[in-house]
Amino acid sequence: MTAKSTIRKETGNVAASLTGKSIVFLGASTDQAFPYREARAMGMYSIGIDANEAAYAMSLADETHVISIRDHNAIEACLGNRKIDGFYSQASDTARLSEYHLTRRYGCKKTVSIESVNASSDKAYFAEVLRKAGLPTPRQAIGSNLNDIEQATSDWSLPFVIKPNDSSGSKGVVVLTSRDELKTSVADAISHSPSNTVLGEELIIGTHYSLDTFVRDYEPEFMAVSQKTLTESPLMVPLHYVMPAGVSKDLQDRMRDCVITICRALKIEAGPITCDVVVDEKEDIYFIEMGARAGGNGISLLMEQAYGVTFVMSGVALAVGETIPVQASTRRYAGLLTFASSQAGIFMGIKNLHEVEKDRLIDRYEVFYKPETPVKKFNNGADKLGYVIVSDETEQGLKERLTYVHELLKITLSIDGVERDLDLL
Repeated sequence: MTAKSTIRKETGNVAASLTGKSIVFLGASTDQAFPYREARAMGMYSIGIDANEAAYAMSLADETHVISIRDHNAIEACLGNRKIDGFYSQASDTARLSEYHLTRRYGCKKTVSIESVNASSDKAYFAEVLRKAGLPTPRQAIGSNLNDIEQATSDWSLPFVIKPNDSSGSKGVVVLTSRDELKTSVADAISHSPSNTVLGEELIIGTHYSLDTFVRDYEPEFMAVSQKTLTESPLMVPLHYVMPAGVSKDLQDRMRDCVITICRALKIEAGPITCDVVVDEKEDIYFIEMGARAGGNGISLLMEQAYGVTFVMSGVALAVGETIPVQASTRRYAGLLTFASSQAGIFMGIKNLHEVEKDRLIDRYEVFYKPETPVKKFNNGADKLGYVIVSDETEQGLKERLTYVHELLKITLSIDGVERDLDLL
């Protein structure tokens, strides 16, 4: 394929320690913006790869190429024989296989294992790894059509989950409450699956967490646990996060032991990993999905606010063969609210945002859409409009701030020519 390319002359702030290193970012979504900025702050030369020329983070790169991040052959043809120090992608597993091939082709110090690639992009494979390691997993059925799933789940009780086997961002994931919805749910899940495969999965009832860990020598150097709030059924899209989650030391220690087991099974020696975890009423820990990369949905920014860590900076440095330890410099209670619309329309802005910023009720925010831009109803992670991060010295203080900010902020949409203020989801 022909790649469309641009090169920017300005290089931004230069940090002497990593000046001159070249890093290729596979993907330029909203969740990729943070590592692009970190690379620039460290003095690296960044190359952005995305099939969408207008992708959010493309403007943050020194050089860009419009290529699918799945097409590692086209990426290699475009980059040629130039020296590349590392490849990096976060928030999505779409580029995992390309990263595997390209890090080897360019002799990068930091490579990824094929086992971690498979576990990140194949949910059934990850579940099988967990079973072999003796960790609990939800019951699953995999198929490529409606008949496969109908037969495999014929004796299952409702509700259960239908999801693509190899997609991210909660696309095509629904809680099935009626078998009358099975045909539509399976078809939608398959439409989001690159391999046209779908999973039926037991619904684990419990508390949902994001477990974000930076690993060195197969063990956590830093681990953060955040409690997630999901959309109401039938969707299961993460909306809001609170960090640190209110979990006991025993539960956190058991989570840590599970991470070590998973990293050894998947040959993840070093780097960031993110896991979706559900803990049931018996405090059994279920690892539902994982990615051998930093998480999305603003989770890295939330960690920075809660702990003052260099999580993404350390990941970017590791990608080019350098070591920056991940250490906490502070501890605050922090929460992230996602700007997500309950309706489609023309985005006009976030009402009261500048007022809460002026009053220092929030720590930071990002809005991904300019006014008068069409936006979708929130059905998956790619539909988010942005986020706001709030923190406080105490857990109760954070709860009060989050409640106040959540009630005060409104999403202003123009629907059929009439402006309406919508509550945050």
